[in-house]
Amino acid sequence: MKIFSHKEKYFIWSGISPQGKKITGETQALSINQVKSILLRQEIKPITISQKKTKWFYQINKNISDIDISIFFRQLSALISAGVPIVQSCDIIRQSQDKMTLRILIHSIQKSIESGKNLLDELIHYPKYFDDLTCHLIHVGEQTGTLEIMLKRIANHKEKSLTLQKQIKQALFYPSIIFLVALLVCFIMIMFVVPRFADLFQSMQGKLPIFTLIIIHISNFFHENIWICFIPIIFIGLLTYLLKTSKQAKQIINRILHYIPVVKTSMQKIILAQFAHSLAITLGAGIPIIEALKIATNTTRNYHYVNGFNRLMAHVAAGKNLYSAMQLNSLFPTMIIQMVKIGEESGTLESMLQKIAELYENDISHLIATLSHLLEPLIMIILGVLIGGLVIAMYLPIFKLGTII
Repeated sequence: MKIFSHKEKYFIWSGISPQGKKITGETQALSINQVKSILLRQEIKPITISQKKTKWFYQINKNISDIDISIFFRQLSALISAGVPIVQSCDIIRQSQDKMTLRILIHSIQKSIESGKNLLDELIHYPKYFDDLTCHLIHVGEQTGTLEIMLKRIANHKEKSLTLQKQIKQALFYPSIIFLVALLVCFIMIMFVVPRFADLFQSMQGKLPIFTLIIIHISNFFHENIWICFIPIIFIGLLTYLLKTSKQAKQIINRILHYIPVVKTSMQKIILAQFAHSLAITLGAGIPIIEALKIATNTTRNYHYVNGFNRLMAHVAAGKNLYSAMQLNSLFPTMIIQMVKIGEESGTLESMLQKIAELYENDISHLIATLSHLLEPLIMIILGVLIGGLVIAMYLPIFKLGTII
């Protein structure tokens, strides 16, 4: 059950609280009927419900992010550790939230617990925010009385994943912006500046340099076929749509990326780090290895690795230990296999998997830092070739004329 998404709408409502007071609020849902069901679950008797017209940027800013969930779990863990009852903890956290959607989500969790249900009973209704790993760890925490520990582990796991994603985005953001600006400048020069110079050169006697003629012909071509400029935009939009909606498109992209050396190595380290960390957390929580492998497999959507992890799980289910099953799988490097073997033989598999995850995370951070340093001079070269080349091409005839004079 997903009650918050980009396709949903905002509704303003008024109703009677369980204490008999008239209250108002705002909820994001698919329909008025869904708003009614949400309110009734919170023991609020609805009076009026109407759709609110909101701008797109308001809806995006109000969505619940992974960092919001991570902070919620960390705060909940701290309050429970301090001896605050879970219902009161939810109430304290809810009142400190600025996002209405997050306040409604926490309020729904609070009401569910007040009615006698477990925390897990409510979280499973929101798979968009609480994945299998989270739900399993919450279940173990509630069954063993270590809920605050499990909440902290979930928060740590989410924060590590978010940190890694942030590093990758930061590494790609600067080059992408510079490259887009360079393309925009080149487009402006070819469409508006080069034609002015071409008109000027027509009145000049003498043959134009070949480089200048090439740039002028390119400018004329784009002027006559302006629609070609929109092909990359359409292609990127279509590719983005297919990656979100089509599993086959994702599989094709995964196969292509798997054959690019640097990308393949980076993807392998990222996926294996997430797999090892998730497996370490689930095994440390006492979850059986088959179930733990199933949960860890869900940490990636890469078709190639999902198949490999499923084969690993099948070998373990057939009676092989994890070390032997990994030996039969080409996805796992020798270092991981040897460390898992040591962990299984010494009874320290959980800590060994954590070390594997940390090693790969450090390698990824080092790789990202190295690529960032290498991209800076590469960007300068690209800017020089694209923009500098256009400027030189336009001024070559002027320089030639100056030498003649």
